[in-house]
Amino acid sequence: MSYDASNAAEIVLAAREYTSGGDIMRRNCGLTVCVIYLIALSALLSRPTYAVVPDSRTVPTRGIAVLASSIGNDFTPESLADFVQQGKFSPVVIDWAWITYDWDRTNFKAVNRFLELMAAGNVPVAAMSHRR
Repeated sequence: MSYDASNAAEIVLAAREYTSGGDIMRRNCGLTVCVIYLIALSALLSRPTYAVVPDSRTVPTRGIAVLASSIGNDFTPESLADFVQQGKFSPVVIDWAWITYDWDRTNFKAVNRFLELMAAGNVPVAAMSHRR
């Protein structure tokens, strides 16, 4: 096909048909994605909140995070352990929030004593650090 002024209108029509076919395809794909999303959403919303009835005899647990550099500096291991026992906190997370700052300020002897007290009370303990 040659491109001259006599068939310019045909070229424009052909280009419109070609691009409009792509638009239709994109619209159909978008519609398909929306339909799948709505089906998945309706399936999730139709499910009950609990698959089984929760056991009302179990005590709900709540954990606590403790800044590692505060153990032995701001709180004694014994007073912190008493606080954990009285509040029934489980698990306990030892947090080295900003490790390059807190590591040198950590009293590891006090942290180890606190860990011994938690082990004696069967309280699970984890360690955590995150970048800032």
